[in-house]
Amino acid sequence: MRRLPAVLIALTIAISVTGCAKPPTARQILKNAAAAHQKVKTLKVEAENSGEFRVGNEWQSKGQLVLTQFKRPDKFRQQTVGDKMPGVISNGKSAYGYSGQGNTFIQIPPQQVVNDFTRNRASVQGLRLALDKKPFANIKGVKLIGEERLGELNTYVVEYALGDGFRLRGMEKANMTERLWVDKETWLVRKGALTARQKADKKTGARASTLTITNLVCKMETDPKIPDKEFDLPQGASVMQMPGAPPAP
Repeated sequence: MRRLPAVLIALTIAISVTGCAKPPTARQILKNAAAAHQKVKTLKVEAENSGEFRVGNEWQSKGQLVLTQFKRPDKFRQQTVGDKMPGVISNGKSAYGYSGQGNTFIQIPPQQVVNDFTRNRASVQGLRLALDKKPFANIKGVKLIGEERLGELNTYVVEYALGDGFRLRGMEKANMTERLWVDKETWLVRKGALTARQKADKKTGARASTLTITNLVCKMETDPKIPDKEFDLPQGASVMQMPGAPPAP
């Protein structure tokens, strides 16, 4: 019997060991994802946001394609693809939210924009992870669901329950879980799904309801060159100042 060359034996062992390698834990995946997003200086994400609300056999759904741009420390621009005006824009010193009803930008405190993006579970998960230094501080029941092919990407799927610090208006008693699809190579979040389930309440007559909010990344660029002028208010825009907001420049 012919003996295998030492190099071939070593290669066979390496392949066997690699094939048996255990995936990282769910907690480690979340830690890596947070670190990956917090390293980026600029972020540009085009994502399909969709929501579905079910009460019994009745349901409503809505979806839109949204482009979000971010530049540290606090420059933001978010715009629904196809709209002429951004929904939210901030250059770090002045911030505005667009009101289509009055075709007017309403001036708001810049820190409010940061807080909204950080706390809003329906926002782009990658942006939330980039802003919040401890994005997974108040979660429980973390588990690795498995691995899933998402387009051309291989992802880990992690799920966890949200603590009492997270509540949705109108569903204050709902049990809330979040699921993230994390790229196995870059550790960037490519998809997120928030599910809130609320039981029926005999006292109030409320029926059982389920809300699902999904955010699917279509395009993502980390550290692209984004000119500061992208975060300035469009020229000629009508502005309404709100109490507590600094004077418009």
